[in-house]
Amino acid sequence: MGAPERHPLRADPVRRPGRPEEWRLDDLGLTPFQHLTLRLCRWHFHAFNAPESQGWLRALQLATGEVGAVQAGALCYDVVALVEALRAVRRSTFRFNPEACAGCRCWATADERRLLALLGAVARGQEGRAQTEAQLLSDGTPNPDLVATARRYSTRHGMGLSAQPLA
Repeated sequence: MGAPERHPLRADPVRRPGRPEEWRLDDLGLTPFQHLTLRLCRWHFHAFNAPESQGWLRALQLATGEVGAVQAGALCYDVVALVEALRAVRRSTFRFNPEACAGCRCWATADERRLLALLGAVARGQEGRAQTEAQLLSDGTPNPDLVATARRYSTRHGMGLSAQPLA
């Protein structure tokens, strides 16, 4: 019994090409904590998109494996607060790549990259850039709650969030 045969007309999902306005995660130079933040956000976005997926539970399991049971609950709670602050103002669809898809999770969408840029700006104390990123994430509407929530998240959990600015 060998590996299952691939359908001749389907591309290998792990090797899917990037879509317009996607960046390979490997090219972004993310710190391990930035990558963890993105993965947790993706599971929560997925939970809102498909509640039966129980993405929130997958996020909690991921966080527990990465930071331990003592810190995982607070980390996930603050990620949900970040996602909710974004959802409260944004009306357009937040484009994300599902963490469960092997061919998708190696790519960052423009929206995901902007969220990481917001967190990085907050961690580096770049208030103007943080306000700009939050407003762009919020469909042009100023969103001081998103900036405040990002600041709280960065202060509580931000080990390594500021390592490299994302342009």
